[in-house]
Parts: sequence; C-alpha cells; structure tokens
Amino acid sequence: MHRRYFSYRFVITYLLLICNVCLVAQSDIAKSNKLSVDEILDQLFTEDEDLNDSSFANIYENLIFYITHPININNADIDFFRSTALLDDLQTTAFLDYKNKYGDFIALEELQAIEGFNADLIARLLPFLKSTNDQDYQRSIPYMISHGRSTLYTKYQRVLEDQAGFSDEATNGYRGSPDKYTVRYRYQFENRMRLGLIAEKDQGETFFGEGTRKGFDYYSAHFHLKDYKSWLKDFVIGDYTISLGQGLVMHNDFGAGKTTRVSNIKRGGRTIRPYSSVAENNYFRGVAFSLRPTSRIEISPFISYSKRDATIQIDSSGDSGEPLEFFSSLLESGYHRTENELAQKNQIEQTVVGMYLKYTGKSFKLGAYSTYFGLNRPIIKNSQLYNQFRFSGDQVLYNGLDYSFRLNNFNFFGEFSLADNGKYAYVNGVLIAMSPKVALSILHRDYDRSFPTIRSNAFGESSEANNEKGIYTGIEIRPNFNWTISSYLDIFKFPWLRFRVDRPSSGYDFLVKIQYTKKRTYSFYLQYNHEKKELNYSDTDRATTPVLGTYRNRLRLNFSYNVNKNLELRNRVEFTSFRHGPETSNGFMAFQDIIYKPVGLPLSFTARYALFDTDDFDSRIYAFENDILYEFYIPAYFYRGTRAYVNVRYNISYNMMIEFRLSRTTIANRETIGSGLDLIDGNKRTNFKIQAKFKF
Repeated sequence: MHRRYFSYRFVITYLLLICNVCLVAQSDIAKSNKLSVDEILDQLFTEDEDLNDSSFANIYENLIFYITHPININNADIDFFRSTALLDDLQTTAFLDYKNKYGDFIALEELQAIEGFNADLIARLLPFLKSTNDQDYQRSIPYMISHGRSTLYTKYQRVLEDQAGFSDEATNGYRGSPDKYTVRYRYQFENRMRLGLIAEKDQGETFFGEGTRKGFDYYSAHFHLKDYKSWLKDFVIGDYTISLGQGLVMHNDFGAGKTTRVSNIKRGGRTIRPYSSVAENNYFRGVAFSLRPTSRIEISPFISYSKRDATIQIDSSGDSGEPLEFFSSLLESGYHRTENELAQKNQIEQTVVGMYLKYTGKSFKLGAYSTYFGLNRPIIKNSQLYNQFRFSGDQVLYNGLDYSFRLNNFNFFGEFSLADNGKYAYVNGVLIAMSPKVALSILHRDYDRSFPTIRSNAFGESSEANNEKGIYTGIEIRPNFNWTISSYLDIFKFPWLRFRVDRPSSGYDFLVKIQYTKKRTYSFYLQYNHEKKELNYSDTDRATTPVLGTYRNRLRLNFSYNVNKNLELRNRVEFTSFRHGPETSNGFMAFQDIIYKPVGLPLSFTARYALFDTDDFDSRIYAFENDILYEFYIPAYFYRGTRAYVNVRYNISYNMMIEFRLSRTTIANRETIGSGLDLIDGNKRTNFKIQAKFKF
C-alpha cells in the first residue's frame, strides 16, 4: 500500500514537471517567476498600510534572511508564514491541509496542486523555499559565534528648515541639536543565532549631555538563539517581545486588523521574538525562552524589568498624611528633548512575569497563560466620567486561554482573558474557505468596560481591549486569476462613555475593494470606505453637549504599470468627505510614483510627486511612502499643497550600500507649518536622510 501511494505521488509530481499548460511555466519556475524582496514588500504595503514599524522590521529581516537561506518546504509551518507575511491564514491552512493529506512535498512544483494557489502566489513563495533538507541542530554556540556575519547600519536625519524649539528665545526649548543619529548592529549566524544592538538620538535630544551621559538617548540590545536544539525553540536575553493569543493582554506580531486583506484577522506567530525597533517603549527587558519537552508541548516563561516614561503627580490630601505619588498614563513618544520631557524619563519601574503553555495537535492548538504586571507607582486616571471604569492601581494579574483548530474548511480561533478584578475580555473568530474562489471571515469580540489594559493589542475599533463589543464579517472573491473582490463590514458599540463622547455610542465601518491584475504588466483597484462613529458636538448653545454622528467617506483609484523589468509607474487619485452634524469638509489627493530598479545595475530610486487639497484636518488623506531600509512613512495630507520625495540607493559592492532620501512638503494656503516647538516660520518642510550599510 505504501509503495503504491509513493508511486502515485511520484507520477503526479512528474506530470506536473513536464506539463506545458500549467499555472507556472516549469522551465522558468526557479528563475523568471521569482519576486524580489522589494517587490514582495511593495505588494504587502499596497495591500496593508497599517503595518507598524516593529512589524515591518521583523518581516523585512525574515524575508532578507530566507531569500539567502531558503527554508525546506517541509519545514515551513505557521510560524514561518506568519513571520514573513507571505501567506494569509486561509492560504496557510490550505498549504498545511495539503501536506497533512498527501505527506511531505517531493518538489516545489507541487505547490501548483494546492487548491487556490495561483501563479502570482507561487511566485511570491518560490524565493524563500527549497526542496532539500539540511536542518542541523548540532551547531555549537562557539561555532556560530565564529562563523557568523556582521551588518552595520548608520543613519543621519535632519529637518532642513529652522524650527521654533531650537531658537534661543524658545521657552522650555530643545536642549540638543536638530540632528538625528541611529546606529544598528547585528551579528548573525544563519537564522539560528543573532546579537543585535540599536542606539538612537532623536532630533532635539542631547548627545553626551543632560539626561544622556552615556551618549545616545536610547539603547536596545539582545542575544537570541532560535531552534538551537529540538527542545529549545527560542532563548532571548536583553530586549524582546511577547505575543499571547489574540492580543487581549499583549501581542507584537504581524496581522489582525481591518485592512483590505479582509481574511487577515487572526493573530499568530512565535511567542517570543527579539526586539529590533527604534520605538522606545514597546519592549520587555530581561530573559525569555521557549522549551519543547515533546514535539507537541511548548513552555515559555519570561521575566522583565524595564523603566517607562510618565508624568509624576503628587496627592497630599490622603488621610495617612503621606503624599501619594502617581501617574495617569504611560508615555509612548520616547522623546527627551526639553526639561519637561527629561523630567518624565524612566519614572516608572515595570516588572512583568509570566508563563505560556501551548499544546499543538495535528489540527488544533490550545494555549494557557498567566501574566503579572507590577508598577512602582499606581496609575490613577483623572476624574472625568469616561474614566470611571478604567484601570487604576499598581498591579494586575491576567489568566487566559487561547485556541485554534481546523475542521475541514473551517479555521476557528479565539482567546478568553480574566483579570484579577474579576473582569474579562474575549474574542472568537472563524475563517472559512467556502471554495477555491470564495473565503469568508467572521470575528466577534466582547471587551468588558472594566477590563484593565496595559499592553493590549487586540482586534478592535479602539486602541485598548476594553469597553467595546462588535462583530466583523469579511469576504474575498476571486472569480479568476485576474480579478479579486474583497469587502468587510464591522459593526461595533461602546457600552460606556469615551473621550469626547459623553454617552454610550455605536458605529460601523464598511470597505469594498475591486482589483484587477495582469501578471507582471499592470494592476488597478477601486476602493471605497464608509465609516460612521459618534462624537461630541460642541458648537451649540445647549446646556449639555449633544453627541452626533460623524460620517467619513473615502474613494480611491490606484493604477500600477510595469513599463519594463526596470521601470514601474504608479498613480493614485483619492477623494474624502467628512460630516459631523451640519459641518462638512472635503479633500482630494493625487500622486505619481516612479520606481526605477534596473536589473544588473547598482543604482535604483523611487520618487513621488503629490498634489492635495483638503478643507481641514478632518478630511485628511493618508498614503504610504517608500523610505530607506528599515523605515517607512504614512503621512497625513491636509490643507492645500504639494509633497515630493526621492529615495536613491547605490550598492557600492556586495558588502556596502548607501542610500539617501529627500522629501519636501509645501502648504500653499498656510504661512507656517507645524505647531509648538516644531513650528516652522514658512510654508515648506524639508527632511533629509542618509544611511550606509556595511557587511563584514
């Protein structure tokens, strides 16, 4: 029976290899149909402009590694696809279901036999996969240290115009120079061991000055072992992140949001990841590791001690007579430029201790966690009524469960978390492959108004997993290889008051996108988004502030054309409207992109010229911009003006690269740009960046 089964698989693979009419021409499968990392990242950002800096850095690093060290196709698992964003959850399920049904892949050409895998999707995967297996757990740490490679990035950045905060006449002005410096160093052996260091000085911060006696204002470092032994999945000392379940307590991996990738609502990825971002408040600092006593059980303990920024307040009205020091919120900016910002630096000591236990079966996963957050001073919110049920105190303990299982074409997932104040939050969802051409996604969430949140990052309309209920439905239809229709509807309500909303409120968010793609030639899409929320309306003589609906509409037409292998043109036109009570505002934006990446030449560049005209900030328009390596930018276009930028990259050699970026925004109907200490006396803002990369 086994011999006949093997023969059947061999014959099928052989027929795929010699077939002339197939999804991918076999003679070109290893060459012409492969996409570059830049092309894949461009696709990802076209599909999802809500990636954060940390997600982008993680994805980019993983793609860069796997394109030079392809993973064996039979070792590719959920963690691999989540960490690279190459497949969404339904596509990952189809891949794993095929492997479970037919056994290990014999060759890469078998990808064509997976239901729903078309030529474009296979082209996205091919650079990162191989069909040979050389997994080796026997490399010692001294061997990896002596056989790794170093990469060094140095970056300089500056706003060229004078800003108010650097003037000698500024009140509580910036203490340092307008220059920004960033240094990144990484020593890496394959994808198994990594030592990383980041140092950064923001504009306005001192260098070896007040508050920065050690030079840079921000340092981050880590040492990471990945899949070092079959029983040791991850070990990190230094700065790291933890991802639990669907993010009710904390999560820092790619995925789960309301984007045009309407089935991308499930969070996942590795529990422990090293931290490699310049965002100064999103990390844990200490030790974390994942053990595998068996192939199905994973145990991940972690402990962290770090300092956070906050404004300390003192209450001397207590009965004890002792003044109470407290703070109302943790600050996230990471800026320490003025005397006030320096006084906020490292005022809160945060201790985090936790354990995550996961059991993985053939088609399901069950996890359980317990996590403690402790602060050296309590959080006490201000007395506004909307804060009545917000978390106050200096410690909180979470216990929770999360699950994921596949049943035929259904992929169920969810998480339930209970805090030590007795309040809960939960989320449940399902991804349904109704056919190779139709995928459906549904998610329900219920976050209690008193559920405490410190590091939550769950699916939702608001930024925290509390005071919200909602149901999301998304559908994606692919009638053929060229057309894709995707749409979602999210209906939500807030049971208690919110900031600038003086009553329980509700709303909805609807999006539809129609896309046509002619492989390697051109693509265009039409996208419409309609959103309704409620907000206080203060422009009235009433004794009480009424709460009225806000209605936002966005219409976008985007066109991309590959002139040849070296040159791509992109165009976009977008309209927006905003209405709040009797007040309305409208906006318009159009841009032209040029992407020039000549094959075989060391020089490449991207450029944009944009026109925009909006009535005010309410009708602002966002647009993703290409940037230098490890960075991207999504600015808001508002008022009337132009924006242009150019990025130039030159590969001096295999081991050296230099790139720079110059961007300028001009506001035609304003005499100044910015506000406060960032105010520019003029209608132009110009930003310059230069970065060098060295391998050795």
